[in-house]
Amino acid sequence: MAENVNTISADCAELADETLPVISVVIPAFNEEWTLHEVIRGLDEVCAKLASAYEIVVCDDGSSDNTLPVLRYLQTQYPYLRVLTNAKNLGVGGSLQRLYRESRGHWVAFWPADNQIAASELVKLWQAREYNIVIGRRIPRCDSIWRRLASGGFNWLVRVMWQLRVYDVDSVVLYSRTALKGEFRSRDLCLPVEILYKAHRKGLSYTEVHIGHLPRRSGKAAGCNPRTAVRTLLHMCAARILNTWNI
Repeated sequence: MAENVNTISADCAELADETLPVISVVIPAFNEEWTLHEVIRGLDEVCAKLASAYEIVVCDDGSSDNTLPVLRYLQTQYPYLRVLTNAKNLGVGGSLQRLYRESRGHWVAFWPADNQIAASELVKLWQAREYNIVIGRRIPRCDSIWRRLASGGFNWLVRVMWQLRVYDVDSVVLYSRTALKGEFRSRDLCLPVEILYKAHRKGLSYTEVHIGHLPRRSGKAAGCNPRTAVRTLLHMCAARILNTWNI
């Protein structure tokens, strides 16, 4: 079991404040060559207004298109951009595990690479940072009916099984470094649930703020199919049991 546990360290918080970014924006990317430039440009502009020091960290998750060459080019244009690469596809959860572990900011924001959430929405999360975790609730959702139904069902299960009062747990989120300190087993859609659950058990605060959502203009979204739904349900049940009994 130990090999499935990932420790997200907060050791960087022990360094002198001036050596650290105030905020890290982390982005897992898989075959997103057409959206990355606009996403990074927007986030760079917003972060420069929010903090004196920041970083944008993108993890290329074994893309088969030109995502990595695009990122290497963007590094020459944006000095605060860092690029990580996975030798093979680990999925969003696996990439986020690495991104959270290797980010350095006092605050860490997860942001998608698909450009469906405008960079300006980060301001709304930042303004609510009296909470340890700030989740962006997408209203209205500009996704297919099937994706909306799948997300609604997933979040309903989170409220029922985990007793967490959230409605869009798999959306963008801003974490304090304290909220990310600890061991997390999940490497799929259950990762944000596990992080939120453990933070709540430690007495940390969380909230949701309303944000806008845009239609996907390029690239391909991961499909919602019965196999994925069943696998996610099984993983959620397993994660709930493991976290209940601290296995």
